[in-house]
Amino acid sequence: KSPYTEIDDWLDIYEMPYKFCENSYWMKGVYEEAARDHLGIILYGARGNWSISWGPALDFQANLLKKMKFISFYKEINEYSKNIAADKSRVMTIVKKKAFPHLFREKRETNQIKLPSLINPNFAERTRVNEILEQYNLADFSKTIDIYETRRNHFENPIYWNINGTTGTKLSLRHKLWDRDPTNDLRVIQFCLSVPEEQCVHNGIDRFLIRRAMKGHLPEKVR
Repeated sequence: KSPYTEIDDWLDIYEMPYKFCENSYWMKGVYEEAARDHLGIILYGARGNWSISWGPALDFQANLLKKMKFISFYKEINEYSKNIAADKSRVMTIVKKKAFPHLFREKRETNQIKLPSLINPNFAERTRVNEILEQYNLADFSKTIDIYETRRNHFENPIYWNINGTTGTKLSLRHKLWDRDPTNDLRVIQFCLSVPEEQCVHNGIDRFLIRRAMKGHLPEKVR
């Protein structure tokens, strides 16, 4: 199976276009396997990337650099480079681009190929769809958006809740089971959003909150 082999079936299930092409075949596969095992409920973790397992190390380092917290910054860079056995200078280059994107944007934009619009121009004008997308900051996907701003938008923008809800509902109806996502529980999200960033990235380790919380619950190799 691949994203390409699943297109027709997905369009039949979803009844509209979808954007999660890379994940489509295994997302559907999880439901198919659950149905074969006659399960009534599956616990999903789709919202976990933004809640319980949040913690992007490189973006955290970029934030430290922007805030001129140099001691913490160098400590995190050193530990992270050791943890992933990477050259520190290469990591530093990536972090600098994340911290100060405007310094590197001109060169990137010069070489960037402008993609054609996927929406028919006449249809877009008639439905004013671009104006609607503008309201939700979805019209220009080429803009560099801070990952922390993206996270806030993810929980504040109703569009994302609708996407996840529609996907789960359509697949649940197809396979006669309930989809439940504990990582999407409002209390879990509120807690995770209140946790300081240094609890989510620590000593060069990303997703630190969930790694620490799972101590004794998951095999160490997995954790």
